[in-house]
Amino acid sequence: DPLTHAAKIRADRVLMVAAENDEIVPRAATEALARAFDRSHGEARVEWYEAGHKTIALYIRPIIGMVKEYFATSAAEPPRSGSPSRDR
Repeated sequence: DPLTHAAKIRADRVLMVAAENDEIVPRAATEALARAFDRSHGEARVEWYEAGHKTIALYIRPIIGMVKEYFATSAAEPPRSGSPSRDR
């Protein structure tokens, strides 16, 4: 269950893509997950598409563009002291 560990994740570092008419993942479940993240630094970003669980694939190009922009513009936290580095 994703809600079990959501509080360990900073909400301001989360981008969720959701379908308004999802037959598998109800809107209430998506909203509950967004609220369950650690909101001490901000809210999770939820992008809603007028689609169902499968028909959201029709929006794949704009979604990929949005995700690329999100990662390009979101500030990356520096590694914590003692954390392993990829450069090693």
